[in-house]
This record gives sequence, structure tokens and C-alpha cells, in this order.
Amino acid sequence: KENFKFTAADGQRYAAKIYNNESVATQMMSGTAVEQPIIAYQHRTGFPSNFLKISYAPDPSEDLASKLAPATSIIAVVVALLYGIFFGSFSGAVNAFALVCAVCVPVSTLLAVNIPMYNLCKKLLPTGAMLSGYPSVKQFCDSTAVMIDANELFPADSVFLDGIKTFEDYNTDESLLCGIAILKEAQNPIANAFDSVVAETEETLPEVESVLYEDEIGLVGWIKSERILVGSRTLMEKYSVEVPNMEYEEKYTSQGRQVTYLSRAGRLVAMFVTRYTPDAQLKAEMQRAETNGISFLIRTTDYNVTNDLVAKLYDLFYRSIKVLPTGLGNVLKEAEDTVEETSRSYLITNGKAASLARAVTGCVKIKHNISLSIIIQLIAVIFGLLVASTFALCRRAGYGVA
Repeated sequence: KENFKFTAADGQRYAAKIYNNESVATQMMSGTAVEQPIIAYQHRTGFPSNFLKISYAPDPSEDLASKLAPATSIIAVVVALLYGIFFGSFSGAVNAFALVCAVCVPVSTLLAVNIPMYNLCKKLLPTGAMLSGYPSVKQFCDSTAVMIDANELFPADSVFLDGIKTFEDYNTDESLLCGIAILKEAQNPIANAFDSVVAETEETLPEVESVLYEDEIGLVGWIKSERILVGSRTLMEKYSVEVPNMEYEEKYTSQGRQVTYLSRAGRLVAMFVTRYTPDAQLKAEMQRAETNGISFLIRTTDYNVTNDLVAKLYDLFYRSIKVLPTGLGNVLKEAEDTVEETSRSYLITNGKAASLARAVTGCVKIKHNISLSIIIQLIAVIFGLLVASTFALCRRAGYGVA
């Protein structure tokens, strides 16, 4: 009922999927700590479908019971026949049949599967995620990675602008607006730090003609036929823009801060000094996911967002993080930007990365726990069958089935 309320509530819903291009997934996972390229991601959906079908689908408790019932019934009949032959007692044979049947009922299996599922669903709903039933667990239990955009790692309240250092006076205000326009067009996390600045000045950002992210060095864009560079000193040097020496830059990069240069038409205009902080909720979920063997693939257009930075801020093992190159990052963006009219409601979220990470982690963990409980219950049934059969067929004086 609560799952249905979440699914049917107003607001945009996102469907989680497993990326199905194995060769591309293998390239994405290269260099991480995991082997199998099973990558979970989410995209917008118009209507989550098959909710009831998935919710009422058989789970391992039903599968185990349906397989045990015929086998144990046959064994119970055999034991009863042998008892009747050995001891010549019809009533004793009936009692032996009833004993074996009773012992072979996996009474705990239903609870061992459904109580963990109930608890997981109950925990996920407040975080903004919904699992329909055990088929949802099967869909995501083997996941080894989750796709995340850098803007989800560093939303608006996680990127701080500590200062702007200007250099050559080349229509500075206009040049800054050009730089902000390039950042916004590229969906760069640093753009979030300028939202309040643009709102206060009530200036209109210029139209961006084109923008390209060069891996690990920055953005190259064009506005009014002028080249705008926003990125590292390496990017500036590549396009013959003079930058201050390293000693000057290091004065601003202390205490975990980063610098991003802005040039316009070959002239160095400004340097942005920024500071990144982790999102508390996402940090907790990423750490939980890493504990369960899940890595993270990150798309970014911000050269400051590196494996080391993310690992340090989110307290993760560096091999659990991989910032994708532009080509693979665009594949990730294309997958996440997909909008389906209907999507199967295996796993539905509110679109937050923390919600997806929490749900996928829950699927991985609960699958292990349920499998273990099923094995224990099966062993208990087999052991009970052996004990009951032995007592029934090895009756001695004063003992037996009465």
C-alpha cells in the first residue's frame, strides 16, 4: 500500500535500469575495484507500469515450497509404506506420514524472505525510493556500479565561491558573464556557485554558440565568435594564454581549495577560487554502497572533479571512483537523459542519487541475506526429514511413532 502511494504520488518519477551495452560498460568499469560491469542508473519516466504484477510475483519462499512439497510428499509416502511393511500397523504408518510431512514444512521461509523485504521497503520510502517486490531485488542484486553526475555529487549548496581574482581589464563584467554562460551550458558544478550572483545583478547571460569539454583540463566555448576558456592552467597554456606562476596559484589552492581560470579572446580575465564540500546524505549512502562492493562512475565537465577529490571528500577508496572521459561520460548522460512514457516499476525513485544508491545497496545486501536464510531452512528441512524418518523406521521397544 505504501509503495503504491509513493508510485502514484504527484511529482516526477525516475525508473532505475541496468545499463545493457556490455562492451561499453566494460570500458566504463576499467580501472575500478570490481570485475563484473553491471551498472545501475536512472532516468525519467512518465508512468511506472506492472506494479501489481511485480509486487505479487513469486519470491524464493514460494519457489522453495513449490519444489519441496512434491519431493517431501513422495518421501513421506515411502516412509509410511515402509513403516506399514516393517511393523504391520496402518495407524502407525499414517502417523509416520503425518510426522514426515509436518517436519518437512519450511515454516520459517515465508518470514525469512518477507520480513527483510518489508523492512527494506519501509526504510527506502522515506529516502525517496520504492522497490515493488522480490523481482526488483533480482534485477539489481548483482549491481557493481552506479552512475552519478558531478552535479549530484556537488549540488548548489556544496560548491562555494571563495573569491574572484581579476587580471586584464577586458570588459571584466561582460567577460565574467561569458564565463558563467559557458559553465552553465556545460552543466559544470561551478555554475551553481554563481546563481545568486546572476540573480542579484539581474544580468542576462550571453548566448553560447558551442562548448566542448577537454578531459581533465577544462572547457572551450565560443560566444559572439570569441573563444572563451574556463579551466586549468594546462588549458590556458595549450591555447597560449599567459597565466601566473605556480607559486602565485598555490597561495589560493591551500586548505583544499581549487582555482579555475577564465580567458576571453586569448586574454586572461579572471581566476575563480572555489571550495567543494560533500553532500552529507549522499556521502553516507556512497560509503554504505562501497561496503557492499559497489563503485561509482562519474560524469563531469569540471576538471577539478577528479578521482582523488571525490575519494577524499566522500571518504572512499580511490579505486571505487572513476571519473569518466568525455566520450563515456556522454554515453552516461544520454542514458540518464532518456525519457520513457512507461517503465516497469522495479525500482522507482525521486531522482536523487542518494536514493538510487541506497536502493541498489539494499538489493545487493538483502539478496545475500535471503539466500543464506533459504539455505539454512533447506538444511533444516533435510535434517528434520532424516531425523523423523530414522525415528519412524528404527523403532525399538518402548519407542516409535504412537
